[in-house]
Amino acid sequence: MAYKYVTLSKDGHVGTLTFNRPEKLNAFHPPMMEEITLALQEARADDDIRVLVVTGKGRGFCAGPDIQPHELSSGKVKADNAHAMQNVIGGINAGKLLNPVGNVPLTLQRMEKITIAMVNGPAAGAGADFALGCDMRFGSPKTSLLMAHMQLGIPVDTGGTWFLPRLVGIAKAMEIIMGPELVRGEEAFRLGLLNRLFPEDKLEEETMAYARRLAQGSPVAQRLAKLQIYTGLGVSLETALAQAFADAGLAMQTADFREAITAFAEKRQPQYKGR
Repeated sequence: MAYKYVTLSKDGHVGTLTFNRPEKLNAFHPPMMEEITLALQEARADDDIRVLVVTGKGRGFCAGPDIQPHELSSGKVKADNAHAMQNVIGGINAGKLLNPVGNVPLTLQRMEKITIAMVNGPAAGAGADFALGCDMRFGSPKTSLLMAHMQLGIPVDTGGTWFLPRLVGIAKAMEIIMGPELVRGEEAFRLGLLNRLFPEDKLEEETMAYARRLAQGSPVAQRLAKLQIYTGLGVSLETALAQAFADAGLAMQTADFREAITAFAEKRQPQYKGR
């Protein structure tokens, strides 16, 4: 499918979703949000994609929603109607959850593929939560994350209050969210928000090389391991062990398992088919 505000490409078993409004630091507006949603659905349905890298074109990852202060101050857009907020408010008042933006990190986490955010620059507000929703995050000294929601007088509504305490602990999450505190690349790496920190000119090369190595693994085992990691956040050890044992039994019935055993015996790299 052709997109205007994002691109979805594939190299072998690695897919790349790129936010494509570089002149706006990849801030999203409703048409772009619709394309992000469609592109994620396309990537999710493509069994040939085993690892999905999410990044931004230009010098930013994603600056969150495209809010134009001059439009508000000029009266071109009234604050009460900005970015269809009335629809959101109306849905909340009616007891309905209408948050297509929040569905992005949810989809990234629930996707049966490994997701990697290549945070090539600023990630703010919902854009930061898009990165946090990925399974891993790679960045450079140019990377920065900001929970910008608070500057707009609203609590974080796209996942940050769920992700951050699990990644950095409650006290530090409070600091990052309530400040809000800008977390730059080196500090993000120290805190564990970034898995890897690369020089700016090596970020893409190193991220894609890592993604290609992951894509050589068994999709079945990776899918089950990802599920165990996230479901394990909310269950007892006994339940987690039972799930792990059941998952191992399922995996042992697959062609991928037989290929792994054969390749090990033959001292060669296994060629997994994902079944």
